Amino acid sequence: MCSLSAVLCSLHRYVRDSQRLPLDAPVHSLQPGDFVLVRTWKDELLQEKWKGPYLVLLVSHTAAKVEGHKSWIHYSRLKAVPPLQNPDPKQWTPGSFKARPLLTWLS
Repeated sequence: MCSLSAVLCSLHRYVRDSQRLPLDAPVHSLQPGDFVLVRTWKDELLQEKWKGPYLVLLVSHTAAKVEGHKSWIHYSRLKAVPPLQNPDPKQWTPGSFKARPLLTWLS
């Protein structure tokens, strides 16, 4: 009986994850004022797959209107622009490895 319960729980989890999300709630976290990248329609060799960044003007539950595009774009073709990862170069300080003093690095 214990194994039957475990199988039912795993099936329930599998079915729940494969069901579509309801359309009465947003399925993305985009907000007006965010910057996004737009996926291109054709994947060509050695070409960029994402264009942008574009400013988000309006959002709906499943799409967004971005600056520079006439039509609404489905959320599955949008990707939020990641925040800047590198610190300000003015704050970098030089350092050296103790084992190899000729190598330097910036932190």
